[in-house]
Amino acid sequence: MTRATVHGPGSRAQGDRVADTVSRGIEGGAKAFAAAAPDAGPAQIGRVRLRLPAGAGEAEIARAFADALAARGGGRKP
Repeated sequence: MTRATVHGPGSRAQGDRVADTVSRGIEGGAKAFAAAAPDAGPAQIGRVRLRLPAGAGEAEIARAFADALAARGGGRKP
């Protein structure tokens, strides 16, 4: 599973909860992208920075990540 790194104010427990939500959202976004683009192959994306509103849920994170993958070409096979 992908592990997100979260920086910002708040307790470590709050950061861990946010990181878990972001990680699940990223996994969901990757699955959604793969389902929408079956011709996509494995990819090394590197670093992706998502700016999300406070309190963003897994679905919103998943959409943002799938959009970021699509914008980068998402590992499509040549």
